[in-house]
Amino acid sequence: MNETAVFGDMSCSWAQGYEPRISGSTLIVLAPLNVDGISGSVKVELFADDAAISPLKTQGVYTTVYRSEGGAYNTTLKANLVKGRVNGDYPCTLVFTAKDSEGNTVRGEHHFVLHIRDGRKPDETIRPVISDVDATFHVGEDSTLTAVLTNPSQYADLTGMTLRVTDASGDILPAGTDVILLPDMTAGTAQTISVPLKVKTNASISLHTLKFDLSWTALDAAGTWSESFTLPVNQEIRLEHGGVQLATTILQSEMATLTVPVMNMGRSELSNVMATLSLPGITERQSVLVGTLAPGETKSAKLTFIPGTDDLGLHQGTLTITGEDAYGNTASMTVQVETTVEEPVVVAASSEGSQEVETRTFPWLVIALGAGCGVLLLVCIIQGSVLRKKIRKLEEDKL
Repeated sequence: MNETAVFGDMSCSWAQGYEPRISGSTLIVLAPLNVDGISGSVKVELFADDAAISPLKTQGVYTTVYRSEGGAYNTTLKANLVKGRVNGDYPCTLVFTAKDSEGNTVRGEHHFVLHIRDGRKPDETIRPVISDVDATFHVGEDSTLTAVLTNPSQYADLTGMTLRVTDASGDILPAGTDVILLPDMTAGTAQTISVPLKVKTNASISLHTLKFDLSWTALDAAGTWSESFTLPVNQEIRLEHGGVQLATTILQSEMATLTVPVMNMGRSELSNVMATLSLPGITERQSVLVGTLAPGETKSAKLTFIPGTDDLGLHQGTLTITGEDAYGNTASMTVQVETTVEEPVVVAASSEGSQEVETRTFPWLVIALGAGCGVLLLVCIIQGSVLRKKIRKLEEDKL
């Protein structure tokens, strides 16, 4: 196709937007050709790409064109259209075939869209379908929302498409312009779109409803559609722990305790927080449920265990702390722990020599204590006698 040439009643060239003309039920296509090395005729055929919905009465309508006196190949092709045709945008193809000077067949193609507007309206709803909406939103971070747009129409192209994505809470904002221009969509096609967004630093950790506002033109008429999708705003889980309290030495067959403070340093609530201790040779995967941690809250995890009778020596293991947020996102951290199990200290029985010493010492100790008590009793008796004499003398003096 010579896309810059104009002949006959063409209002403009193909490059400038020429469209074939419909007169009654006849389609008239004017086609100036670029032909090199051809001295004979050129066959020009017209096909609708989708024969099932073709507005052409006959597929493969053709004409033959010869070089004019001016040396150009300008053809006028006429095709009958079906009655009751449906308004729509129909991809079509012009096929050119000829033979060169050596008798070889040469071929060319030109694709265009035939716009039918004098028929009946399609029996379908013409609008894009939004699906597969996805985004990962974190507080204070930029994000990209993706979605798939599909044009399910058999007949209509969607042109001049625009999209606006808004969050009623104001926590999610457009990273640039709030109106995004989208590529045109031919009938039956789909495309993936990307929308740059940003989340405010004080955004709430919750589900947010995003509204999609689409506008377009189809069959020379404007159309709009609004639809909402709900996505969560998250924050990175910040599960932290304090110092692990576990004695460096514990006694065999006696209860030992491990405690550790667990802290939620994030802005979202954490649930099912659990601490699990694994000390090979002593205990395997012994767990305690800490529970729910509000933002900024600290709770202690306490685990107790008893080393067995064969667990002497150094034991090394891990303490694992896990938790999850309201959307099932999990966090985990592991701490290395160790302790040494020793035998309990038992007081040995006294030897025979010490028993003899205790046997010999014990009677003398009793005698000494008895003598002391006797002396004290004697002193008390003497002191009482003296006092009685003094009292008697005082009474005689008064008389």
